[in-house]
Amino acid sequence: MGNVAQLDDPEAVAAAEEIMRPFLDRLDPGHVARFFIGRTKGYYAPCLSVEDVREHIEEIRDDRDYTVPADPADEMAELFTTIMG
Repeated sequence: MGNVAQLDDPEAVAAAEEIMRPFLDRLDPGHVARFFIGRTKGYYAPCLSVEDVREHIEEIRDDRDYTVPADPADEMAELFTTIMG
């Protein structure tokens, strides 16, 4: 599977530039940040209920020990590890 806009495809680069330029022009000069999706340890119960979520919300939201899965397979491996104990 290739990238949406291949760098060696001038038409794709021009289309990406046209779409992104209005947003890029509004960025604050000098500001760079990393945006990522992390996964907290969370809470697991085989028969999870709304009440479980309410009672364990602090544990669910605790981001002190999060991971950043590299890809969907990595995310699934973490999930299966949690489920299988």
